Amino acid sequence: MSMLGRHLDVTLDRAEAFELQCGMQPYLPVMGTLLGAVIGSLGTFLIQRSAFMRERRSRLFDARRAACLTMLSAFHQQYLRLLAADKLHADEQDRIRAFREIESHEGQSALDGLRLVIDGEPARLAREFWQHLRGTPFAKGRDTRINDWKTSYWSKRDEFFVAVNHYLAADI
Repeated sequence: MSMLGRHLDVTLDRAEAFELQCGMQPYLPVMGTLLGAVIGSLGTFLIQRSAFMRERRSRLFDARRAACLTMLSAFHQQYLRLLAADKLHADEQDRIRAFREIESHEGQSALDGLRLVIDGEPARLAREFWQHLRGTPFAKGRDTRINDWKTSYWSKRDEFFVAVNHYLAADI
């Protein structure tokens, strides 16, 4: 027998011995299929999870932006009501009574809605902004220095805008 023949016999004998020892030969195709299924399922899961997280971030971003716009709109309506009441009432007692009668539930509700989806600096500034609209002497009808109050209003509004823009930009 040639050297090649003996080598083939030894190789075949080793393969047969391996097959007998392991008994795995019939299961190898099934194991490959199962491994492929596990890897495919894991890949699909990771892709779906990534898509879900991306959609969740997008929805939260939209909710935050909508809450900010709702709050700004409600606060501006409050601002306009205060200006109108200031123009209509010159007498101090009438002013105080008129300012107390201005409804604030829309603005408070908008602030609460914002605080449900935004925290940190924008939420703090929104509270200060609302306090300016409801708690200052002018907002209570006790002060007639409207120009200082208006300047402060626009300053607080701009400060809130900057904080929200930074907050939302970090969210993207």
